[in-house]
Amino acid sequence: MTEKLPNGPSQEETEEVVHSIEGYMADLMSEKALYMSRCKPLHEAIKDVIEDAVKTKNFDKKALKITVKQREYLRKMEKLENELDQVTQTALDRLQAHLGTFADSPLGKAAMDAAKAGTQRPRKKRRDPLDEMMREEDPPPDDAAAAE
Repeated sequence: MTEKLPNGPSQEETEEVVHSIEGYMADLMSEKALYMSRCKPLHEAIKDVIEDAVKTKNFDKKALKITVKQREYLRKMEKLENELDQVTQTALDRLQAHLGTFADSPLGKAAMDAAKAGTQRPRKKRRDPLDEMMREEDPPPDDAAAAE
């Protein structure tokens, strides 16, 4: 029973396409698992460097992670801007000029005024998914080690 709707694919064509996509998705998941297993030692090395910096050099863990992430984003932005052709760069400059900077926005102006006045509203503790991942990887403390 291949029922074909007007202006649309038949049931067989639909099943064929969906099964093909699902096959590729299964292959993709397999590749992601391999990739993650190759990345695990690197993630552990990063975690060790951060923990060492916090313990031995008195770095603030959150500030260190934010700094690294900011630098990563800046490099990505610079790379994107360097790859632009002249026409696109001109269009980007025009858009940014029309939008203004953060300090030109109402929220930015309020933040700048608060900074000048020396007042800050209390910040809510934000969820840090990277920190949560790092904590999940930490093994629970040994009862014998904790007793010492």
